[in-house]
Amino acid sequence: MTFVSKDHFLRATQTIEVRGGEVTPLPAPSLGHINIRANPDNCTVFIDGAFIDYPPILNRPVSTGPHTVSFRWPDGVNRDETVEVSRAAPPT
Repeated sequence: MTFVSKDHFLRATQTIEVRGGEVTPLPAPSLGHINIRANPDNCTVFIDGAFIDYPPILNRPVSTGPHTVSFRWPDGVNRDETVEVSRAAPPT
């Protein structure tokens, strides 16, 4: 089973085994939240290579796990950061 959501930057594959006549529950991957700020804030922000918005980005639902947040400023400066999104609290 593969779960995909472009809105939540999710792509997760899970192997399950179901026998005839049985019901097997399969929980969906969890979501956390991310807050993104930049200084200066005149940049574009990408998560895992996909454009998300301009900062600040506050309390955005994102799948849990590691993500690459990329910043691109008009002067050509780029910066990538890897963040671990947890279900408990939004990273800042």
